[in-house]
Amino acid sequence: CEERGTKEHDILIEFEDYILIAEVKASKVREPFFNPEKGYKRVHDHFNSDSGIGGAYEQAIILKKFIEVKKDDYLGIVDGTIKVDNPDLIDTTVSMIEKMLDEDSEIITIMYGSDATRAEADEVVKKLKATHDDLEFEVHDGGQPVYYFLVSVE
Repeated sequence: CEERGTKEHDILIEFEDYILIAEVKASKVREPFFNPEKGYKRVHDHFNSDSGIGGAYEQAIILKKFIEVKKDDYLGIVDGTIKVDNPDLIDTTVSMIEKMLDEDSEIITIMYGSDATRAEADEVVKKLKATHDDLEFEVHDGGQPVYYFLVSVE
């Protein structure tokens, strides 16, 4: 990644129960300050800048949220953000869809993937209809790998 004259390379190493993240920054060389007060200010300002270690810390916090998901839990991701983390596939999907709804929602399209079944998709619809009888539902075999359900709300 090249941003504002810097080159960044992040390394993530998974070893047994540990995850190590190395944040490597290469930026334009600056002459060192021989005045300790000016040197401290430069290091302090760089640390807290978006391109400094402070920005890397923010990246690590975001990554940590993804890593902390319990093993075998299902994720409900809306607009690139994890909204639901639950051990039950149906409940995860229902909660995720409910977070996608607003007052203009009319049609929900559910495409179940290669690791989900039509029966599971129908169970999601059944649970949602119990509390949202004004919505129209469409279910299709999407056959997609990785994602159990892809959902569109119109």
